[in-house]
Amino acid sequence: MNGGERSQWFSSFVGLAISVLAIFLALRNVDLAEVWRVLSHAQAGWIAWALFFVVASHVIKTLRWRILLGSPAKDFSWLSLYSALSISQMFNILLPLRLGELHRIWALGRAGPGRSFVLGTIVVEKFFDLLVLGAMLIVLLLLWPAGRMQPPSWLAQPGGFMIVLTIMISLFLFLAIAGRAWIVAQAQKLAKFLPQRWQVRLLGGLRNGLRSLKVLKRPASWAALAFTSTSIWAAAALTNHMVLFATGVELPVTASLLILIALQFVFSLPAAPGKLGTFELTCIISLAVFGVQQPLALSYGILLHAIAYLPVVLAGLFFTWRHGFRRLARKEVG
Repeated sequence: MNGGERSQWFSSFVGLAISVLAIFLALRNVDLAEVWRVLSHAQAGWIAWALFFVVASHVIKTLRWRILLGSPAKDFSWLSLYSALSISQMFNILLPLRLGELHRIWALGRAGPGRSFVLGTIVVEKFFDLLVLGAMLIVLLLLWPAGRMQPPSWLAQPGGFMIVLTIMISLFLFLAIAGRAWIVAQAQKLAKFLPQRWQVRLLGGLRNGLRSLKVLKRPASWAALAFTSTSIWAAAALTNHMVLFATGVELPVTASLLILIALQFVFSLPAAPGKLGTFELTCIISLAVFGVQQPLALSYGILLHAIAYLPVVLAGLFFTWRHGFRRLARKEVG
C-alpha cells in the first residue's frame, strides 16, 4: 500500500469515526418513538414544496453553469449539462472532498472546452457561492431577534475563515484576469526546463483555464451569475423552512439561514458517505439555539437530509444508468 492509498484509508477511517460519534450524540437520550411520531405526521404538502425547491435549485445550477461556460455551452444540450451536474452532485454526496467535481471536469472537458476551462468555471462558481453565503451570514446577523438570544459563538470562527477565503479567491481571480499575459509569461519561463510535450500541455492548459475567466469581464455576466447564485441559495433556505413547516416547527427565517450556513461549514469535515450523522447533529445543534428539543430536531434533520439528498442521488444514478460516462462526455449534435 503506497502513501496515497494510506492517506485515503486514513481519511475514510476518520470520516467514519466522526459520523459514528455524530450518530451517537444525535441519538443519545432520544425517544425514537417520538421521532417516528413526528416523521409519520409530517405534512405532505410542505414536503412537496421542499422537494420543489430542491429541484428548482438544481435547474438554476444548470443555468448558472451554462452562463459560466459561455460560448462552449452551445455545443451541449441542456439535458447533457443537467446530467453531468446530477452525476457530479451525486458523487459529492457519496464521496469525500467533493470529488464529484472531477466528473464535471472530465465529462465536459474532454468533450470540447478542455478540462482546465471547465475547472476555471468551477472556481468562479465557488467564488459566487462564497459571496452569497457571506451575504447570507450578514443577513442572518442583521435579522437576529434582538434581546431574545445571542447568535451562537461557533459562527464567529467559520465566518471569519469564509471572509478570508473569499478575499483570497477574489485577489486570485483579479490577478488572473488583469495579469493574464504576465502569468503566461512567467509560466513560460518556469516551463522551459521541462520536455517540449510537457510545456505544450502545461501552457495550453493554463491559457485555456484563464480563458474561462473572460466571463467576469462582462457586467451582464456578473449580474446573471449574482442573480442565479442568490436564487440557488434562497431555494436551499426555503427548502429548510418548508421542512420546518412540515414538522410543525414555527421559527423565524433566521433558523433556516442558521441551519443552511452551519451545514456548509460541516460539509468541509470528513464524514461517512452522505454525511450520515453529521447532517442530523448539525440540525440538532442549530435548532437547539432556538429552544427546539432534541427529538423534534432529530426528526427535522432526518427529514431534511432525505429531501435534500435523495432526489439528487436518484437523479445521478438515473443519468449514470441511462447515459454512462462515455456518452455523457460526448458533444450533443443536433
